[in-house]
Amino acid sequence: MSGRTALYRVYGDGGLLLYIGISKDFGKRWKNEARDFPWWGEHRRMTVDWHDSRPQAAAAETAAIAAEDPRYNIRRPPVRAVTLPRPIVPPRPRPAAGPPPSMLTYREAAAKIGVSLSGVYRLLRAGEIHSVEMAPQVKRIPMSECYAYVNRLVAEQIGEAS
Repeated sequence: MSGRTALYRVYGDGGLLLYIGISKDFGKRWKNEARDFPWWGEHRRMTVDWHDSRPQAAAAETAAIAAEDPRYNIRRPPVRAVTLPRPIVPPRPRPAAGPPPSMLTYREAAAKIGVSLSGVYRLLRAGEIHSVEMAPQVKRIPMSECYAYVNRLVAEQIGEAS
């Protein structure tokens, strides 16, 4: 992908950095965030820096998130192509003494089930998936929720195809 891409920062009261993101059309993106992100009411001002390409903006976003630690960004792995969902077989249960089940950030869950981050928020609000509060301001989605959601989607697709 090429073309000018905005790296934007959203600030709250007292200059608290709330969120860092990128978009080719940040006006449209901000309207979507106002609808999809529960923290949007905290924003007081926004800044924009332009980059010549989306890869440049994405690299700057990753560096800025790591360096500036905004309150509501969830660190994410590099974006990978996602194919049409197919049934996911959950991992074998671990012995009780083993580590707890995998917990995913919202972005990791989005990548796992093939939706956008906004889609994860919509699924949470609709009760399609559920999150677990690990600590104040830290929520995670159990991997089992992702498995169950994708398997429901596949079952619906198979039912429609019959």
